[in-house]
Amino acid sequence: IMDHSEDSTEVLDTAMMIRNDNPQHFVEGIRRYMEIATPEERKNNEAFIDNLVKDNSTALQAAGLAGRARILHEDGKGRDAAKTYVQIYSVDPKDHFTAPGLDAAIIIYRELKINREAADAMELRKKL
Repeated sequence: IMDHSEDSTEVLDTAMMIRNDNPQHFVEGIRRYMEIATPEERKNNEAFIDNLVKDNSTALQAAGLAGRARILHEDGKGRDAAKTYVQIYSVDPKDHFTAPGLDAAIIIYRELKINREAADAMELRKKL
């Protein structure tokens, strides 16, 4: 269900049901949720997303940071969003969200004409 559904609520509910029984599949479900959730859904689940950032799992931290960055960007806080996207790299350079996060940060920094941070994000991206 989680791999094919376009219903973010269904994906999140399914992930939560298997959290303890299959932690890896849970992480995959959370990743999928972050990719398909609407801005409103992410905003409504801010507390959940913030808890992911505090989790012991780097995969969940990265997913939470990706969700948090999207919320910030959707709220018009581009610089904070870009910084949050870059944070994913420091959590786990090989995570599913690292490359897309750095790409988003580069775009945001360029749009804001913050060239030094854009260059720094580009250097991190080259390391992947």
